[in-house]
Amino acid sequence: MSLSELPTSWSAGGLAETAVNGDNIWKLTNLDYIGIVTNYASGIDLSSMEKMHIDYWVPEGVTNGLLVKIVNTVDSGEAVASLGTTVGGSWQSIEVDMSVFNAGNLSNKNKITQILIDVLELEGISAVYIDNFYFYKN
Repeated sequence: MSLSELPTSWSAGGLAETAVNGDNIWKLTNLDYIGIVTNYASGIDLSSMEKMHIDYWVPEGVTNGLLVKIVNTVDSGEAVASLGTTVGGSWQSIEVDMSVFNAGNLSNKNKITQILIDVLELEGISAVYIDNFYFYKN
């Protein structure tokens, strides 16, 4: 999937691509939220996807909550999935069932134009590293 904007001009935080042990990852800094635009014409179809996967790393002692929001600006609506309270100091792999996105006012998941990575409690979080962020069907 190609992306139209990463990060968006309206993101509240920084995103830099970096490498850790030869693996390309995103480093999010000064994070309130980072916006990703798939495309505004038709979006991407996530309606048949069953899971969302994301790996993250935050510094030791960080216990902020992380969220992922998907948005359909074509037909309107959005829904949020909580990744829970962060666990600092080691990589965490999170699997989220796509049914979590049935909450909210999202009319359908077949025209997703925006994806946001959001943090709760802004204080105390210097960086979030993101790797292997994708949607899939078993």
